[in-house]
Amino acid sequence: MRRAGWCLLALWLVGSLTSAAAAGQPLAESSRGRIEGRILADGAPLPGVTVVVNDTSITAITDDEGRFALADVAAGTQSLTLVLGERIALIEPVVVAAAATTTVEHVVEWTAGFSEALVVNGPSRQSERIIEAPGAVTSVAADEIARRASHGQLPRVLEFTPGVQVTQSGVYDYNLNTRGFNSSLNRRVAVLVDGRDPSIQLLGSPEWGANDFPLDDIASVELLRGPSAALYGANASSGVLNLTTRRPRDSRGGTARITLGQLDTVTADLRWAAGLGRGWFVKAVGTARSHGDYAESRVGQVEYSVPCTPGVAGDCLPTERVPLARDRNRAVSGALRVDKYLPRDLLLTMEGGVADLSGPVAQTGIGRAQFLEVRRPWGRVDLSTPRWTVLASYMERNAPRQVALTTGANLAVDSSRSQVEAQANDAIAGGRLRYVAGVSATREALDSADPDTALQTVLSEPVTSHREAVFGQLDWPLHRLLKVVVAGRVDANTLHETRFSPKAALVFAPRSAHALRLTYNQAFQVPNYSEFFLQADAAPAVSFAALEALCTPFGVSCGLDRTRVLAVGNRDLQVETISTVEAGYKGVVGRRAFVTADYYRNRASNFVTDLLPQLGTSLGRVNPAFGRWQAPAGLPSATAEAIRALAPATLSNAQDGRAILAVA
Repeated sequence: MRRAGWCLLALWLVGSLTSAAAAGQPLAESSRGRIEGRILADGAPLPGVTVVVNDTSITAITDDEGRFALADVAAGTQSLTLVLGERIALIEPVVVAAAATTTVEHVVEWTAGFSEALVVNGPSRQSERIIEAPGAVTSVAADEIARRASHGQLPRVLEFTPGVQVTQSGVYDYNLNTRGFNSSLNRRVAVLVDGRDPSIQLLGSPEWGANDFPLDDIASVELLRGPSAALYGANASSGVLNLTTRRPRDSRGGTARITLGQLDTVTADLRWAAGLGRGWFVKAVGTARSHGDYAESRVGQVEYSVPCTPGVAGDCLPTERVPLARDRNRAVSGALRVDKYLPRDLLLTMEGGVADLSGPVAQTGIGRAQFLEVRRPWGRVDLSTPRWTVLASYMERNAPRQVALTTGANLAVDSSRSQVEAQANDAIAGGRLRYVAGVSATREALDSADPDTALQTVLSEPVTSHREAVFGQLDWPLHRLLKVVVAGRVDANTLHETRFSPKAALVFAPRSAHALRLTYNQAFQVPNYSEFFLQADAAPAVSFAALEALCTPFGVSCGLDRTRVLAVGNRDLQVETISTVEAGYKGVVGRRAFVTADYYRNRASNFVTDLLPQLGTSLGRVNPAFGRWQAPAGLPSATAEAIRALAPATLSNAQDGRAILAVA
């Protein structure tokens, strides 16, 4: 009932805001209309142009296709002013009919500077000039991405951008973060591809080796630096990486590329897009990679540093029980996209793909793991206009064979994610206010049963969770030079208590090429399923045959003759929280240099650590859910106490009551 209530509240809020934009003003009296159009320069779309309805505060900014939409315009003869930096143009007359849409297409003889035409969507979930965005954001141009497409490693495109930290432990095993607190498994930067979440369900982290497209199929890369939960929810505590792929209508033609390199690398990329007529367009992409890796076997030796032993502490590497099963990585992926352009600027997108991985080695909380068989099918359907969008997506990650190199155990995990999101943006109050509002619902399911034994390998039990959210942002120009931005999001989740994430910002733009801002954000990060529900082998099973013999005379099996050594999760973990105050500047200096400067102060709490020893630290028993071993029924208490006294202090019980050593 509680979740249903949140869904009803979310639908009511978005419906109310949309109704306010469409009917709350005199439009309900059929006295207002709408202007939609496109601005071109030399036959090409011109983004970043501010379009103003004269004698009103109704404005819009052209997107990457040069399109704009102006709502709630009084019926009658109007005129429009176009502004791009210091350039100004006038469109008149524009006749607006009541309760109807007027279409305008205008050509200007302008050449836009890179900062003027640079439009971003991530900071506010709507198009705006990067200089006026209420947050720190990095945008990588499509031509820069294309120049670096041959290596196929997306994090390297951002490696030397402001405030970014990229670490690498394998050919495609990257950790990308902003503003500190990077780790061997980082997920503080949410990654979205055309609005869908492609992260690994179990860990919440990106799987960079499973990109379903060549890098030069990316139309834009936007990295929001800093907490972004007010619009994006959990796990955007350090930022958001927003990727948009190229539409087939705007990128018709074909590309074929073969890349050879070190580590015996062979990569093939294919891309083709075409028009089918009657508003239909299609795009097909595919990649195939085969290469060696940096990873080396650590059976009995390590490739650098020294092996960890009882007498060695600090800078050492643990040895492993099993060698690498494969010394080459292989990845094959493909995707097909179909777009249908409908009347009234409607765009229907249907897209699906699959990626197969074999061989990559990745660092995890329980040591290195090699992914021997991974398949990731996915699909999405998106219906959108310049003012609203509805997105439904689905993704699976089926991994029946993933080997923990420390123990040799199979870490089989099958998982899925279903997501629906709706969002609207428009102007209200005669164009004086602009809003973004949306709702989302997500369901995730995970099962770590081994396909051969049917026993759980990573999780203590199959897990299903769902979460719902409602979010919104309001932009209010107090003055032509000063804009106030407020935003907030409510997240309800079966894994944690309901959270509210606020945001507030002031943007002061004394000139079109310069802006100062002051922002405040709160965000949070949810422990992943591994941190909540982990039950994985941390070492080979141990036999306490002598202790089991104490149980035998009483006709009781204590299960001590083969005791699993486990790393276990903590179901009582709370979310990490962070609040940030930030001041920043963005501007164009000397017409050639785009300059940004940011100062921020974070306050973070409730950090979720990597796995710690269950005993032996100043924290006492790290996970109280795994206390001292409880004897099975029928065993005399004196015998049980004797076993506890003789056994290691980490002897405990799993969720099903079996004896285990909970070492971490």
